[in-house]
Amino acid sequence: MGTGTEVELKFRLPREAWAALLHHPALVRAARGRGRTQRLYSVYYDTPELDLAKSGIALRLRRDGRRWIQTVKAEGQVSGALHRRREWEAPVPDGALDLTKFDAPELEGLLDAPGVRERLKPVFVTDFLRRRLPLAFDDGTRAELALDWGEIRADGRGEPLTELELELEAGEARALFALALELARALALEVEVFSKAERGLRLAQDLGPPVVKARAPRLDPETSVEDAFRRVLAGCVVQLQGNVEGMRRGQDPEHLHQMRVALRRARSALAAFSRAIPKPLTAPVGEELEWLTGELGPARDWDVFLAETLPLVLEAFPGHQGLRALQETAQGLRDEAHARARDATLGFRYRGLTLGLGAWLEACSWREGLGEARRRDVQAPVAPFARALLARRHRRFLKRGRRHERFSVPELHRLRIAGKKLRYACEFFAGLFSARAARPYIEALRRLQDVLGALNDAAVTEALLLQMTARASDAQVTEGVDLVRDWSLQQAVRRRRALPEAWNRFVECEPFWE
Repeated sequence: MGTGTEVELKFRLPREAWAALLHHPALVRAARGRGRTQRLYSVYYDTPELDLAKSGIALRLRRDGRRWIQTVKAEGQVSGALHRRREWEAPVPDGALDLTKFDAPELEGLLDAPGVRERLKPVFVTDFLRRRLPLAFDDGTRAELALDWGEIRADGRGEPLTELELELEAGEARALFALALELARALALEVEVFSKAERGLRLAQDLGPPVVKARAPRLDPETSVEDAFRRVLAGCVVQLQGNVEGMRRGQDPEHLHQMRVALRRARSALAAFSRAIPKPLTAPVGEELEWLTGELGPARDWDVFLAETLPLVLEAFPGHQGLRALQETAQGLRDEAHARARDATLGFRYRGLTLGLGAWLEACSWREGLGEARRRDVQAPVAPFARALLARRHRRFLKRGRRHERFSVPELHRLRIAGKKLRYACEFFAGLFSARAARPYIEALRRLQDVLGALNDAAVTEALLLQMTARASDAQVTEGVDLVRDWSLQQAVRRRRALPEAWNRFVECEPFWE
């Protein structure tokens, strides 16, 4: 049995771009020897209940020429485009599974569970041509480029497969990132955060692009400050890129929403770690995150207005012609905002952001700007850093909200932003502390944020109403605007009455990091 850790960059690349890729000067410089092409046919197995997939395991039987190889891949880490995962391989005769060849302790409990082996069955197949090309770089790094062109099939359904992989064989992944960034300037090279196994499982279940939500980073008290920073931001990149395909299709507004959440979390992480990694060192990244936030923001505002705000008013005034005219105007403005969001994710600036952020995290590029003392600080365990940060943000939030009952709308908005920064910091570091202690604090803070967010919706609604008035100023639209404005103000008054109770519930919670 062969075992090891697979380290590779994965991208989507249209088939029509392959010729330009293979003749790109950066790739020509790195290529060593002649490429070869082979056909790879793989069958992926699981139980009817998908027990392996639920445990983060992919079981594959692949035909490579005359050989059959069975492979198990464990759930790994994704940082930008970089995938790291453990895998076990063993040759098998006659294309038949032989699970006795896997003796890794990580697999024993799963594969030996009652009934698992007996219930394994084919779930989907991948059938593609792979063009391989060996690569070598000036720093001694060696890698292999693989271009895959074919199809994923499951239950009579098919999905095209066109991928580019850069698999590290020896050396540093930063060389692969540098090559990918050069290629992305000329080609529509997109970061791929999903494996073939994940795509095949979605196809087998006839599911569209998934909604990827934030996941808590894996931290323990001995994790360094620097590693915690990398893991938090890497998770943000996965959440951002994992939702982009769904956002472009426009079938579910939740994809766009989760992209916005990823951007907010990333920007909050830069601020949270700024005492360890000063803002001047993260400013270029922050500027790109701010740019994309601005490109996606209007589309999200229109989604909320059309899906949440306006339907409630229409329910109260069914058939109102002014509201119908307003809805049509809002839909046109929403379509324009979504086109802007899609366009922003199709250019090099977006590709450079997702890929460049992965490269930045892999190389720890901020180290060059740190003095010796700060370098020691970022290598220290993260738990004391987290306690100090959470305590500091907790005190600031309590102080800022002390007289919230007298706050103006802008002051409430600033309180909401401070609360959001505190909540994200809690979510980043909650894994370092007792889950039982952290849960009530974070839930109370989340409920308070919901009230403050609802109050902020009234200000956003007013800005959208002004845009609609400027777009279509006829009598019906004006009547609809007045009706929505009155309803929004009444709702804001009701929500403001709920603020003291939500605030008091939060204040009564004990800080879980103490």
